[in-house]
Amino acid sequence: MNNPIPSNLKSEAKKAAKILREFTEITSRNGPDKIIPAHVIAKAKGLAILSVIKAGFLVTARGGSGIVVARLPDGKWSAPSAIGIAGLGGGFEIGIEAKELPPKPLSRPQQSSAPVQLNSGSQSNLNQPIEVTALYSFEGQQPGDLNFQAGDRITVISKTDSHFDWWEGKLRGQTGIFPANYVTMN
Repeated sequence: MNNPIPSNLKSEAKKAAKILREFTEITSRNGPDKIIPAHVIAKAKGLAILSVIKAGFLVTARGGSGIVVARLPDGKWSAPSAIGIAGLGGGFEIGIEAKELPPKPLSRPQQSSAPVQLNSGSQSNLNQPIEVTALYSFEGQQPGDLNFQAGDRITVISKTDSHFDWWEGKLRGQTGIFPANYVTMN
């Protein structure tokens, strides 16, 4: 947990970079189902990254700090701006909470037959199908997701160069998208 008390812009930017790294890299704490896919960040129009603490007994207070950046028309990121939040609440409450708020994915990739350029690599429709093996089970949350069990062999129809994106595949007559970091190349 990072310090939610506001500091100078340099330390806020370092804190935000650490938080973003924690939510984009697979670690022993964050498995592949807990990370934000690279393509989501690549398509983001802006990011707000905050550390927030909340505490109370009958009256609650919360506060936090972080940074916000915006995507510029040329595709680069703007300089960071410091942001802070504060609030009070009342009612029958007791407790303490501290959390870090990374950018939340707002949308999933749309299935498309047209290749698109992503910052993390290019997407390609494959002339020769490749097979991958599922490392973990995946139960889709939305229509168009491809469900599979660990050990299943999936035929990849469309993929990017990044293992942190969503690929399109086929399994047992079903076609759908799946997180590429759940599979390994055969």
